[in-house]
Amino acid sequence: MKNKKKFKRYISYFLCFVMGMATYPITEQFYGYYTSRQTYKEAKTNSNKYEHWITLSNLEQIDYPIAYGEGNSFHIVHDIDGNPNLSGSIYFEESQEPYDNTTSILYGHSMKDGSMFQGLHKYKKDNKLFRDSVLTLRNGDVSTDYKPLGIYVTNNDWIQNKID
Repeated sequence: MKNKKKFKRYISYFLCFVMGMATYPITEQFYGYYTSRQTYKEAKTNSNKYEHWITLSNLEQIDYPIAYGEGNSFHIVHDIDGNPNLSGSIYFEESQEPYDNTTSILYGHSMKDGSMFQGLHKYKKDNKLFRDSVLTLRNGDVSTDYKPLGIYVTNNDWIQNKID
């Protein structure tokens, strides 16, 4: 009888351990969303700290600092302050100088919590919203308005292959 209780206790401990390990990735992802939101909320209150910034006139949720300089593979898994975060940051293509040519490529995640580039999905549903949009890029104290030409949605495989 004593061995049976001991066995049940070990099984209970083991099941708790397995459940904890199974929920860890989910918990880590939600914590990443939370810390990312906090980082960008603080960035908005201290926007002068960042050299590059993006806003879209008719999508309030797109109002973020833009990273540049460390490379694509860095920014896809680090926040704007360089801290490791699966949410990553919005960043310029590393192979181009920002504002140096007629085309600037920006990368960012489409987050399930509505942040980053998630709002761009509204453009797929409402073409007028896209036509009427004005993208503003700030470089230091100089802000320039642009007419977006297009949005390209891709899966992670393309980006991962490019980084590798």
